[in-house]
Amino acid sequence: MKELTRTREVTEVYGYEAIDGTYFGTAEECKKYEKTARYAINKAFFDLCVRQNEDRSFNGIMFAECEIFENFGYGSEEWMLVVVEMKTPEDLKTVDMFRKEHLDASMLDNPNHMLTKEHIGKRVLVGIGQLDGYDNFYVYGTLDELVEKFKNDVNRYFNPVINGGDKNEE
Repeated sequence: MKELTRTREVTEVYGYEAIDGTYFGTAEECKKYEKTARYAINKAFFDLCVRQNEDRSFNGIMFAECEIFENFGYGSEEWMLVVVEMKTPEDLKTVDMFRKEHLDASMLDNPNHMLTKEHIGKRVLVGIGQLDGYDNFYVYGTLDELVEKFKNDVNRYFNPVINGGDKNEE
């Protein structure tokens, strides 16, 4: 006797994703969200983000903190980052609407949580929160600012200051 077998592929819908990456359990919830102002703000903001390698990022735009900092032994898989490029003052207004929509009111005036007109024309690394909620807006800085911060942080270990100003010499 010969056993006859058949392989079947089953595709199951387990959720729905809006264009801005927000996940929903039902199609109705997703459609309802896509008609809101929050969706419009998110979409306009993500349109200002620099596209990444689609194989390594969410929606080709967001990427996990650990991806950019993994060579330094740091970073979370849940914390999402984007690179924002504002070209006009209108783009800055869009970014500010996104920031106000997703940031706790107590942090709105904190400079670490805002972009300014000085950032227009530059690419800036921004943390936007957890993958499931974009609940923050933290400015890491431009490429030059990040390189300078890293250089200063590492320099403290290569050239430590001991006893109120004397450098540690051998």
